[in-house]
Amino acid sequence: MGADGVKVRTVTQTEKEKRRQQHVVRRQQRGRAGVGNLRPLPPVRTGSAEGFKELKLGLFYDQEKSRRHLLATGGNHEEFGRRLRQQAEALGLEQAQETLSLTDGGPWIRKQILEHLPYLGAMVLDFYHLSEHIWETARCCLREGEAAGW
Repeated sequence: MGADGVKVRTVTQTEKEKRRQQHVVRRQQRGRAGVGNLRPLPPVRTGSAEGFKELKLGLFYDQEKSRRHLLATGGNHEEFGRRLRQQAEALGLEQAQETLSLTDGGPWIRKQILEHLPYLGAMVLDFYHLSEHIWETARCCLREGEAAGW
């Protein structure tokens, strides 16, 4: 299984208001020209308070990746953990011969996996994040420059 948190762009209330006003102006211009839709705009829907929202994703798959199951939530990490457990139970993950997780090593991910999927055989840090940490350590120990490069 794999897990990660991703930031997704949302439309803020300010952006919605700006877009709606632009839409009103365009409709008025088309109305004066005698073309276009003259029906009123649909009711206003509120926008997001922030420009981004974090989604938490979990992916279960077999070794061949012929069977995949994705879950996503906009809830907090505890909600993610509960959903992770529910989906693992529904898929019968506990009966699998081999189980492991491949993640970026985020503390919240590790905590939820340990709490809700204690039967996993291994937790593996993905290569991209592993190499990122290795280079960060090299820069810290050897500073920037030729000595830090291998």
